[in-house]
Amino acid sequence: MASLGEHYDSFIEDIIKRTLKGEFRSKAQVHQRLAQALEAGTGEIFERRLTTYRDRLQGHLDQETSEIKQAKPTRQLRALGTLAEAWEKWQAENQAQAI
Repeated sequence: MASLGEHYDSFIEDIIKRTLKGEFRSKAQVHQRLAQALEAGTGEIFERRLTTYRDRLQGHLDQETSEIKQAKPTRQLRALGTLAEAWEKWQAENQAQAI
């Protein structure tokens, strides 16, 4: 059985891939998928995985000197930004509910 961290890694990769394919029509759809995928009390694990993934993509982007080879990591970072926005929104909503 995969660890929770591995589960979140797969989820992040899936969201990025599906975003790049144009399968999401709005940021709300990404937010909805995120809300469905998160398990209670595991936000810190998800956030750590999200940050690690972003840092890894940024590292690839920084190493590439060719604009053509920079295009894919740039698009992936943009898709990851959409997921990060959904994460921030999810956090704000759940903090408001907890109060």
